[in-house]
Amino acid sequence: MRESTFSFWQDAEFNALADIPLTVEDDAYHPPKESETLQESWIFEVLTPDNLYLRIAFTLSNMPLSPRAYYHVAWWGGQEKDEENAEAGAQDVAASTERCQLKLGRSWAEYNGEKYCLHLETNKVTGDIEFSPLIGGWQPGIGRIAYGDQGLRCIYWQVPVPRAAVQGEVSLRGKKYNIEGTGYHDHRRWNFPLPEALEGARFVRLYGEEYTFLAADFWGNLLYSRRHVPALYLAQRTEVKVSTAKVESNLEETQDYTSLELRSGIEPMINLKFTATPLIQGKGGFRIERGTGVLRLATTPEKETQVWGVLETFFTG
Repeated sequence: MRESTFSFWQDAEFNALADIPLTVEDDAYHPPKESETLQESWIFEVLTPDNLYLRIAFTLSNMPLSPRAYYHVAWWGGQEKDEENAEAGAQDVAASTERCQLKLGRSWAEYNGEKYCLHLETNKVTGDIEFSPLIGGWQPGIGRIAYGDQGLRCIYWQVPVPRAAVQGEVSLRGKKYNIEGTGYHDHRRWNFPLPEALEGARFVRLYGEEYTFLAADFWGNLLYSRRHVPALYLAQRTEVKVSTAKVESNLEETQDYTSLELRSGIEPMINLKFTATPLIQGKGGFRIERGTGVLRLATTPEKETQVWGVLETFFTG
């Protein structure tokens, strides 16, 4: 039971709502209603012990000035890093409204009831990857933030796969990699141009031997007093230990690194110290950083758990 929701509607305070379990349909395609603009993305991420990082994003949109369907692939492996953006024509796009089942060009992603299967076939990337979820999906409250317009302008952030075992093989610009590592998948959608309400967002996903830690922070633009809407999640093996919007944070950023400290405001108290260095600097304000940190729980404050993972940040301006 969460003591506050991830959603507000012209509200000075948050309302009390429990986390609502995700369904298979939540991760499906949500066609825009009549006269509605909508952008929807499915993010898949792979981290391996030998430091390979791979991120795949499928996006469908009817936003003005946006491609109707496109994918973005970014990776980092040792000293090599690259990214690729490509659009798909309408005749090469398919999306199910019942489950995650997408086809953009020659690449596709599909949930078969047990795992997610990805096939990649782009100019720079080919391969097949399987994501086998290790813990259940999660969303904070109803997974939605509503901005003004009587709550009709919404951002959804849902995490069908907080942690997965990943296996597969990919070729990145001609170099082959056998993949065996940790995976993550989230689902994002919004029905308005983000700069109208949002200034930026930050996402954290960290992994330890028995812990999975997720956090998010969306902050509004000046019109919304740069109000922060945070969420924090911690699972121990398959059990959810904490899900809360009561989060305190301290951030220090330089050109060379980012230092982030997060603390939860409920029992059991959580303290995280995480330091990351730039991995991928995408176009605009998109940035991926990879690093390590230390996690402490108030139940055993003398015990420190080493965690590693990714910090994602983007700015809409």
